[in-house]
Amino acid sequence: MIKKDYSYLWYPLTNLVEVDNDRIKFKISSTISPYIELNLENLTKLSLELKSEFSNNEKIEIEINPFLRFPELFYFLNNPDLRKSKTKLKENLSNLIFHFLGNIDLYLGQNRKDIIVKEIIKDIENNCFGEKSKNLFVLFKEYEKYMVADIICSMYEQLGMIDSFRKVVKLVFKDSIIYDRLSSDTNLVLYLNYPKSKRNLGKVEFIKEIFLPLGLKLDIFWENHFGVIDVDITMKVGEIAVF
Repeated sequence: MIKKDYSYLWYPLTNLVEVDNDRIKFKISSTISPYIELNLENLTKLSLELKSEFSNNEKIEIEINPFLRFPELFYFLNNPDLRKSKTKLKENLSNLIFHFLGNIDLYLGQNRKDIIVKEIIKDIENNCFGEKSKNLFVLFKEYEKYMVADIICSMYEQLGMIDSFRKVVKLVFKDSIIYDRLSSDTNLVLYLNYPKSKRNLGKVEFIKEIFLPLGLKLDIFWENHFGVIDVDITMKVGEIAVF
């Protein structure tokens, strides 16, 4: 479910929506509300479409109500006397203006950390963290990249490596458990209730490369949890991993 606070022009241009900005085509909405810029129904439809049919580079049309915040800019484009003239030109101009205004929204809404996080993402993609990290980073979704870079920023400023490791694991793999000192002081045991796919293996390898402190080893269990005495849910036949 998309939050009501996201029903503004800037939302489709963020990393929360996993689509290149040049595929987004804004247009003036045929239904104008005095209180809504980007209605929730439109956003929900966009979210569903991105998950299903948009696997190619087709343009994605998003309707905007420009009269909530930008009436002076768009009145002349929606003037009834001009509506039938140079339609294609007006559509292209509206799209360009919406993109411009949306990016201004994002720029003005950024704080110092937002800028640093975006620079960290660029640094990783430009090989500043090493070739291995660069190659593994592409396995993350766009919003995951932002979360990972945000934790890297926090790690440099105040958060220790082990706390950063714990936090990034829980953000990327929500259904996970980290056991501290279960087998020794130099081993962490990580349970991930996810398939042991190539993508997930790569994500874990990236997290280890960036966040796991030197000297610590990681034992990983995928899908099947190891048995814990007196905890029935972990003692099911055929669903127990050997530890």
